[in-house]
Amino acid sequence: MIRLRKVFAVLLTLAIVSSINVIPASANTFIYEKEANALYELDLYKGINESRFDPDLATALDRQTGVVMLLRMFGQEEEAKKLTKEKANSILNKFKDSDSIADWSKKQVAYAVDKGFVKGYSEDSTFRPSTGLNGKAYCSLILQQLGYDGDFQYDKAASKLSEIGGLTPIQGNLFNSNATLIKDSLVGISYGALEAKYKSNGEKLIKVLIDKGIVSAKKAKELGFEYAKIVSVEAINDITVNIGDSPKLPTFVKAEYD
Repeated sequence: MIRLRKVFAVLLTLAIVSSINVIPASANTFIYEKEANALYELDLYKGINESRFDPDLATALDRQTGVVMLLRMFGQEEEAKKLTKEKANSILNKFKDSDSIADWSKKQVAYAVDKGFVKGYSEDSTFRPSTGLNGKAYCSLILQQLGYDGDFQYDKAASKLSEIGGLTPIQGNLFNSNATLIKDSLVGISYGALEAKYKSNGEKLIKVLIDKGIVSAKKAKELGFEYAKIVSVEAINDITVNIGDSPKLPTFVKAEYD
């Protein structure tokens, strides 16, 4: 009887295990897949495939890709693309490794260098386009674009971005790292940055992009972005609440949005 019970127990265990859905070890899951699709819908993230969306989220982020994404996020990429090939090369010729900058990023990198957004390495006059980009560096670039240059410590750049609405506190701590980002994290930071506020006027990046016609207001609304600023709220009468009674609040309050 004891042996039969053991056999039955083994068979029951096998039956239970076989009924469980097993995720293949090769399956790739990422934290910011949904955000990657949202940025794609807003024309702010393109992936690596011309015919279909392939976000390439597992790939390590390098400097030249980070520059291209930065300009796109701030509506400057199309202006950068207007540079002639000759002008771009003349800007980049000061770097010994300018020939290693990819053709698809050369104009954007040249534009960013010319504007002073990014620099090369003075010790050997190189740009190092394929060198990995970490969270502190990418967040620093975003903060500078938002007008916070000089208002933060490099080692706490992600935390500063969190303070102005661009990341959650947990993300701020996570991305204050020297580790090279993968594109999944690039997407996470970029998506969060849309909610960050400019120092000069407090407007969110997403609103500025909409006002410039770079991002569709309709699409942003569909994706759940809240970007309108409340200008004024209609005054309501004083409310008296008796002890033990529930307060009677107005059903509607008129508000004016910018």
